[in-house]
Amino acid sequence: MGEILLPSNDIFIHHDDMISALWMRGDLEFLLWPQQIPIWDQLQNLPKNVVEFVVLCARQFGKSVVGVIYALSEAIKHRDCCILIMGPDTKQTIDIVAPKMRMLTRTAPLGLIKRMKSNNRYHVYHDLNSKASDYTEIVIGGMNENSSSQRGKTVHKILVEEIVDVAEDNFITSVRSDLGPALTHSRDGKIVYLTTLPKYPNHPFITITIPNAELKGAIARFTIDDNIALDQEQKDKCAELSGGINSTDYKREFLCEIVRDKTVVCLPDFDVRHNVAKFELPLEKFMSVTIDWGGVRDKTCAMLHCYDYISDLDLIWDERVFEPNTATSAIVAECRRMEGTHRIFARYVDAPPQLVTVDLLQDHGYAAQLPEKLDWRASLNTLNVRFARKKALIHPRCVFLIVSAESAILNKNKTDFDRNIALGHMDGIAAMMYGIRMQTHENPYSAMDDFMGVDVSSGIKRDHIDTQSGQQGGIPLKAFGRFRS
Repeated sequence: MGEILLPSNDIFIHHDDMISALWMRGDLEFLLWPQQIPIWDQLQNLPKNVVEFVVLCARQFGKSVVGVIYALSEAIKHRDCCILIMGPDTKQTIDIVAPKMRMLTRTAPLGLIKRMKSNNRYHVYHDLNSKASDYTEIVIGGMNENSSSQRGKTVHKILVEEIVDVAEDNFITSVRSDLGPALTHSRDGKIVYLTTLPKYPNHPFITITIPNAELKGAIARFTIDDNIALDQEQKDKCAELSGGINSTDYKREFLCEIVRDKTVVCLPDFDVRHNVAKFELPLEKFMSVTIDWGGVRDKTCAMLHCYDYISDLDLIWDERVFEPNTATSAIVAECRRMEGTHRIFARYVDAPPQLVTVDLLQDHGYAAQLPEKLDWRASLNTLNVRFARKKALIHPRCVFLIVSAESAILNKNKTDFDRNIALGHMDGIAAMMYGIRMQTHENPYSAMDDFMGVDVSSGIKRDHIDTQSGQQGGIPLKAFGRFRS
């Protein structure tokens, strides 16, 4: 065998001894292929404040190999716990994992890893003692069954392979009733999804898990263009075999793109490339605040927005999002911070009338009015058309609104918004729908002298709304929104 010089202590050791030492420490990077290193680096630096992390990975990366190496490394580094590797069903997952486990563990020290008779279970004996009770187990399971019957120790990490073939109902049941609760006693427990995208855009992994991960910055994508192991000819062949670079299969399997089902999503013509951008507010404008109030069941979404009269653009400048049952005082305080020094022309709050007229105005001095509720479908279509014509812009800071515009879906009968954990009752869409329709389209430049107290010659401006007294520029609240078209 060859010999390798270790600069750290300037001694020669045998190659086999070095490999054994790496195995015993769980430092298994040496098993990776070059194109897998960026994925590995991502897995080694998971945010501590998130429970679920999504790694979308194109075909031909060897992501299942990375997953097995990651499971082995975590099992070796953490004693007396359980690492779960989950797939569509146990048999299919064993068929994926077992051959890779045999291949990867050929260089492992004898007695470190043992496959058990149950066929879906491996034990890691950290001291090479098969009688030790503090071993860590790697358990292979399926999302079509409850993993609690397969495991005995506290779960430390859950690696989910290939969501593609997991049925929608099985996915929801497994995550909410099985995998999530399994991490209750783990100090740094995480669910890591290492997968390509499901075929159906309304799969809960796409409509719930991915939006939630995007909101928390807990997602990474590795496309075929990131794969340094493939030359251009091989990449072109992948594209050809999957139907061409514009095919749905190629975009999903190799570019990690969610191909949106236009019959299901709320805003089928929203395009982040055209509808999300940094911008400056116009010199003169009527700033408005629109709030979709969620109460005890749904999220509350507030947005600060205006209409650019010269450019004919709806501009969404900022947002605030609150979990269900957030105190009214907390929502009002945060919305005031969002408003900052902007003069507010109008506030529209979709909530029970008593909350608007009593709680907000009398108790908190927060002047607002109810939005007009006309035809729900017509209002949604109007919002979609504004995005389609590139006449609506969302500032990149408005993460919740952007994710909502991309991922919000209708219910099965297409008569109302759907409801999920990440986006609530599609509250971001509702806020945009009311706000874009209710905001004034009057000319702010000609109206300044009359309404805003602007002396064009001197440039003196008076405050538009006295938020403490509940009056706007000395005008009673009944005149609120007088320029609304």
